[in-house]
Amino acid sequence: MLSGAQELSRHMSGVVSGEQKAIHWPWECITKLTRSLKPGSVTVLAGAPGASKSFSILQCLHYWSQAYREWGTDYEIGGYEDPVSCHLLALEGEKHDHLRRYLAYLEGNSCYLDDDWVGRNEQQVHEAQERHLGSISTMANCITCTCGLGQTTHDDVINFLDHTAQWNRIVVVDPITASYAGERQWTGDQKLINKSKNIAADRKASIIFVTHPSKLGTTPDMSSVAGGAAYQQFTDCMLWLKSFHPPKEMSVRTACGTLPTELNRAIYVLKARHGPGAGYAVGFNFNERLSMAERGVIRKEEKK
Repeated sequence: MLSGAQELSRHMSGVVSGEQKAIHWPWECITKLTRSLKPGSVTVLAGAPGASKSFSILQCLHYWSQAYREWGTDYEIGGYEDPVSCHLLALEGEKHDHLRRYLAYLEGNSCYLDDDWVGRNEQQVHEAQERHLGSISTMANCITCTCGLGQTTHDDVINFLDHTAQWNRIVVVDPITASYAGERQWTGDQKLINKSKNIAADRKASIIFVTHPSKLGTTPDMSSVAGGAAYQQFTDCMLWLKSFHPPKEMSVRTACGTLPTELNRAIYVLKARHGPGAGYAVGFNFNERLSMAERGVIRKEEKK
């Protein structure tokens, strides 16, 4: 058995060698504020229906699996790093639903989600599928769909994580609220989080649970996240994606100073065990290209 000093030394050696490196989100501020995707970590991403959680996850999967690079490098001169192995367990919808959203994301055109428009533009749709065939095939291999809503149990999710985290650096479950915790939800949720923490640590992987607010949860707060207290107490990072309808003008910190910016989304950092960001919020615009464009850290006095 290693002594405490030896264990620390081994950990610090892993930091130096990059073994303990946090994988980046597609958003620089979120990455720097949370450092949440370290090996062995469990993150919760919460948000109300309509907040664009599913599109955000597709954007992340695309970034990790096909476009991953270090911040600050010039991708036009070879700054890309190796893709990050990742997988999504989708507890809602069928695979073609997710791949159709992904095609719309790749094309930057929400019309691909409109059946009537697709029916009138068969040739354009066919050409888009041919143009993105490689990316769609890669994404298809990153997604597993369950047999039906409510038929997946927490034990099923644990077994899936145990198997999939052997081969993937990041595993996402969306939404965890669609799985059955058992007769005693609080006990089931605690078992899920504890087992997931052990799996992530053993496999040196990162696990992300996408969830919803509780029935009474309307504001970004840890106590407003659906599920038992284990989600608040034992996870490493909690993020809340909030939409603004209509958009709000807020002051954000940018490379050019603090500027008033119109925002229609924000990610609130409710908990960040590995980073300095707890209590901060980052402004975004969910744009016509169906992606989340980061605008900067929102001034603290304007977060509410």
